[in-house]
Amino acid sequence: MNDLELGTAYTNDKLSLSLNFYYMLFNNEIVDQGQVDQFGQPITGNMERTIHYGMEAVLDYKLNKQLELILNGALSKNYISSGSSYITYSDSLTERIDVANNRISGFPDMSFNGVIKFNYEKFFAQFTAKFVGDFYTDNYGDKIAMLYNNYPGSVDYNDNKVDSYFAADLYYLMI
Repeated sequence: MNDLELGTAYTNDKLSLSLNFYYMLFNNEIVDQGQVDQFGQPITGNMERTIHYGMEAVLDYKLNKQLELILNGALSKNYISSGSSYITYSDSLTERIDVANNRISGFPDMSFNGVIKFNYEKFFAQFTAKFVGDFYTDNYGDKIAMLYNNYPGSVDYNDNKVDSYFAADLYYLMI
């Protein structure tokens, strides 16, 4: 693995900021293949070469003693620069599938978290929000439709994409 990172940070009594840029090159990275074994554990395998690059940012701002805002997020690109996968189809025939330039399974291009904390005497409240961009469950990416049609029995699904989602939570406590 080769990793190049450049970051900066600033902190004072009320504010904490950080920003980090990264570029990582992997040889033989172990990645999820998108299937599970008979025990329900993810099946992994090596990809010849993968690349991860992007930026991460964090902001923590204390507006006053009772109110705090925390934000963090990442924009990234995570893809296979060189690699293949093997599928078995129709009467145990095996085919090598080139997955170069496909996104790596399980890696969204964008994620964001936000937290607002309020603490006053015996009352505490926290609002949390999370956004996760879409991602693929395997390394076939948008080639899954071609595999599904051209190699019958190679995959038993035709949708390998998890749509982006947003979740929010409000928690409060009175002591």
